Amino acid sequence: MDLYRSVLTVLKLLLFWDVVTTYYGTLSLFGSQTFFVLQRIKETPLQIHVVAGMLAVGIVSFMLSYRVIFNASNIFTKVTVCVLFVYDFWMSLLGTAEAVGLRLLDWSNLSLMKLSVVVVLATITTASPLLIGHFHEQS
Repeated sequence: MDLYRSVLTVLKLLLFWDVVTTYYGTLSLFGSQTFFVLQRIKETPLQIHVVAGMLAVGIVSFMLSYRVIFNASNIFTKVTVCVLFVYDFWMSLLGTAEAVGLRLLDWSNLSLMKLSVVVVLATITTASPLLIGHFHEQS
């Protein structure tokens, strides 16, 4: 039971990181174009912060309830979950890369090792809401 709780705690931390990186990735797209994290947050208009926050929390909510959605007969919500999953991965990738000081479009400081760490972290954070659902079903 301790292993179960430990793994669930790690997944919840990854879920939190997913929300943060999706939020920050969305700010990177629509907000200030400066590379410095705190400066970008300060310079981005409030409405973009609100939309980025709603989007990050909404995506995670949809992903946490994906089993219910896929059991329903509504094709629209099924397609929505798939689209949100892809968007969440790309924003987690962008947010994680910029959080560790990488610019994905600047090839001068990009190496295969750095990029692989960012891709792995974005992948496990995007998968964490799906795994949390599985863990709750097993208990």
